[in-house]
Amino acid sequence: METLVVIILLIIIYLVIKSSSRAGTTSKPANTSRKSASPKNTATKQTSENWLKDRWELAQKQKLSGGDGIFPEWYFDTATEPQLKKLDELELSFNSKKITKGQASDLIGMQEPAEEESLKILKFFKISTRGIRQTQARHEIALLFKDEEKVQAWEARPPSALQKEFFKFFGIKLAKGTTQNQAEKIIRKNESEMADEDNPRLEEWEAYEQIIDEFSDSDFREDYEIKKPSFTLIRKAMEELQKDGNTYQYISEDLDILVEKLIELKPELQRE
Repeated sequence: METLVVIILLIIIYLVIKSSSRAGTTSKPANTSRKSASPKNTATKQTSENWLKDRWELAQKQKLSGGDGIFPEWYFDTATEPQLKKLDELELSFNSKKITKGQASDLIGMQEPAEEESLKILKFFKISTRGIRQTQARHEIALLFKDEEKVQAWEARPPSALQKEFFKFFGIKLAKGTTQNQAEKIIRKNESEMADEDNPRLEEWEAYEQIIDEFSDSDFREDYEIKKPSFTLIRKAMEELQKDGNTYQYISEDLDILVEKLIELKPELQRE
């Protein structure tokens, strides 16, 4: 009899322990390895959605008023099939029956970085371009160019540093008051004429321009651990290398020798 009681007690104790073990197991999260969305990414997405909502409300006001604004007439047309297909590819949610061509363009543009020309315009007017998307950049430019004075300021902007370098390279006098657009026309005209004449200096310029582009690239400079050299310093280093018989083309294909010469001429160019 006593043996039977002991056995029963052991069975009860076993069942209690097993039950507690199960309870402890089920109290754990279903998937402890699953990560939640980054708060930063969630905030960025929400900010973009709010910005787009404000833009569409502005578009609607323009449409209802019937007046002029920053939105072109085609903005309110029906979205095209290619646009709808692109939105599907990007897995963006939308109402295919109500979405306009402009709204579809906005959604697609929010997935793309701003174009280089747009960045130039915004930087010229000292507007931050950090993280700006294609749609946002176009919106800001449309607002800017509603002001005729800003349009004139952009058209009257002086030649770029690279354009000035072209004139120095070929010894062409740059007339005072020449705008960037005017300088570009002069450059294209000269390049066309030199190409027709098979002028070897044009190939030298193209190699030199390629070199300048490389040193203007922050990733390139990061690889060599150097600061951005001035055009004057690059020109001087090139002249030194030419004395040793190096051509522009050769230097453009072996930039190591140019980097070494630049650091030789200006040691502080080397990052610590």
